[in-house]
Amino acid sequence: MALPACGQPAHEVGAGLRLAYPRPGLPALVEAGDELVIRARVAAPLTPAPGIQNPRALRGFHARLEGRSVPLGGSAPAEHVYDVRVRDVRSEGPTGRLMQVRVRVPPWAAPGTYDLFLAAMRSGHVHAAGVVRVLAPGATPRLARLPANPDAAALAHAPVDVWVAERLPESLARPEPGEGLPVLAADADARLAIGGSTRRLGCAGGDALEASAPPALGRLEARDGSLRNGGDALLELWLRVPEGVPTALVPAPLGAWPSTNVRPVGRRPGRVLRVQLGPGERLQTRAGTPAASPRITPPERATAHAIARVRVAARGATGIALAWEEDGMAWIPGEEGHAELTPRTLGAVELHALALTPEHASRAQAALRVETYRRAACAAAGPEGALPTAFWPLAALLGTLRRARYAGRARVGRPRRGNAAHAVRRSGPGTPRSLGRP
Repeated sequence: MALPACGQPAHEVGAGLRLAYPRPGLPALVEAGDELVIRARVAAPLTPAPGIQNPRALRGFHARLEGRSVPLGGSAPAEHVYDVRVRDVRSEGPTGRLMQVRVRVPPWAAPGTYDLFLAAMRSGHVHAAGVVRVLAPGATPRLARLPANPDAAALAHAPVDVWVAERLPESLARPEPGEGLPVLAADADARLAIGGSTRRLGCAGGDALEASAPPALGRLEARDGSLRNGGDALLELWLRVPEGVPTALVPAPLGAWPSTNVRPVGRRPGRVLRVQLGPGERLQTRAGTPAASPRITPPERATAHAIARVRVAARGATGIALAWEEDGMAWIPGEEGHAELTPRTLGAVELHALALTPEHASRAQAALRVETYRRAACAAAGPEGALPTAFWPLAALLGTLRRARYAGRARVGRPRRGNAAHAVRRSGPGTPRSLGRP
């Protein structure tokens, strides 16, 4: 979770949706699979408040992370976009306009820099470039000081997670989509630090912020359909390859991740590959080997709202992504492993698996049978289902009293049985009284 207390500007005027955190000068640094807390100022408070009718309030919020990667191969390049579901919305402050929007970064998200898109009901949308940096789980963030005259194109491929500057340069204050950088403006008025193992961006009073000197920069050159490092320093590239094209790279990629959600509804799926090019090194491509299809082994049956262990395996895979229901997500590094999921619906729950190798990706589907069991409330159900002996006479007595009560209410206002002349009438606001035969 990334939620600094100083993520709210002192002055916010005007209508429409505005980001208080993350934003240029205050990026979010979050690990894949963790929760990201977005602080946004909406045009008007939500009515009713999100805490009262949360499902209704969530319908108008949409978020996605748009990655930075270089397309490689294919007439229709793959997309590098993760649609993330808004899981919770809470108001903050007395006006009710500052909202905390919670989303979960997919556990299979490729490390790198992302643009944040957020839309809110009756407030429009906002697109912030380069304000989210995703780390691999357990990775140490790499910080470096921003050069005096920053070139966003050259800095984009440097092996740096967050750039640190005393003040945010004007050229990076309002970047276009796909051109921003995660720059942390750590001047005397906003001392920011990365503290603790959660990689959170904290405010004044946190751990001291340590950044290395500006590194030497490489230069990416594209000639004759190939990529080359024309500089004197290491280049870190993120390449996206269409899913149906087996492709091998030289030098070999350091990792592979899905470029979209496991169920890419309306997206062109693919793989994101991390490659490092040394000075003067050229990227070479050749035909790859298709990956083996993953095998999903769910339990025979599961109970709703209970943990179910699903085994997934794929020979030669470097990682397997698993998805279920609306927002169920799991990432299994390696060839095989187990995922713990908690189904919320009854019936057949679809399981979608995507196995990735540095050269290819393959898919598979399975169904998990979700049932619920209701124990019989009698002694025959065993010690867990048995009820005390005194329960049954008490239940019979309560049932008799309840039937007598409703039978008495039903006779009010109508002739009694066996005496048609004996009627009941009301006298004013008091209780009814019976009148005999005149």
